[in-house]
Amino acid sequence: MDQPSSRLSYTVLIIDKPQDRETYRQYLSQSHHTSTIFEAALGAEGLALYEQHQINAVLLSNDLPDISAVEFLAKLDLSEPWLPVVVVAEDDSASSAVKVMKAGAQDFLVRPQLTATALQHAIESVVHEQYRGYDGCKLALQKQADRLRIATASAHLGIWDWNLAINEITWDNECRAMFGVTPDTEVTTELFFKAVHPSDRDRVEQAVNAALSPSGNGSYEVEYRTIGVEDGVERWIKARGQAYFTHSKKPQRFIGTVVEVTQRKRAELALAERAQELAKLNGALGRMTVDLEERNKDLNQFAYVASHDLKAPLRSIRNLSEWLKEDIGSTIPPENQQQLTLIIERIDRMD
Repeated sequence: MDQPSSRLSYTVLIIDKPQDRETYRQYLSQSHHTSTIFEAALGAEGLALYEQHQINAVLLSNDLPDISAVEFLAKLDLSEPWLPVVVVAEDDSASSAVKVMKAGAQDFLVRPQLTATALQHAIESVVHEQYRGYDGCKLALQKQADRLRIATASAHLGIWDWNLAINEITWDNECRAMFGVTPDTEVTTELFFKAVHPSDRDRVEQAVNAALSPSGNGSYEVEYRTIGVEDGVERWIKARGQAYFTHSKKPQRFIGTVVEVTQRKRAELALAERAQELAKLNGALGRMTVDLEERNKDLNQFAYVASHDLKAPLRSIRNLSEWLKEDIGSTIPPENQQQLTLIIERIDRMD
């Protein structure tokens, strides 16, 4: 951790009138620390410079022509932690000091009483605090990163981070493995889209653009195939992420996870193919059922006609048998009488 006597190198954004900016520049140049200075006359210009550069501290006038210091602090994107703001006012009004300190300023200076030593001390003190905050945060983040690394490794979860401000993409080793690239391969947007399967590329690009659109909520979720850039292996990937924006709705960070779902996806596709086969089989069975029903109707019709055509001669035979039995039954042998009776009974059963 830097001590107050250590040599610092920091960047200051000064927002004030031209003559006051010149005075502050001279004061800061007398310090043994190294400072890079960006300047603006209006609050809006200062906000634009803040978005474009890495700023360590802001020296802000309390009486800007377009907005007040409190309004500036309200519009400032404070999602970046530990950005110190020192407000300079024309008088030592206690109410003004309270307002700006409540709004997020770290210090309050009075312009007529300001000296080079006082300004240097104010800026360098808040920058030191910023660095101490960074050191503490780095340690905490390192511990969190170690725990996260263990958790993601056991879950085979890859992590990606796209810093749009500097167009830098970071993939952990799990993520790199899913895209078939080695740990020393430089990751770019071109490499990412090259690894996405050509059939899925447009759909993935649409999902990315939707997440980065200021009109959306920044959420990102999509499944797609990758073709390993260096190993040529096809994999199914499920990606989730969230885009983060500046106060002016400019996408600033896009982070998320990927997990390989190749086995699940192949099982789903196999089930879908089987379902299609079963649907085709069911269709064929349905057509066969209709055909059998039609044939059954034809058979019933044939049976009805055949039965009708068969019954007519049988009735004639029965009538003849009755007549013979009545007319000559007494003159024929008992055996023949029994045969006539049997004929009549069997015809009756068939009818």
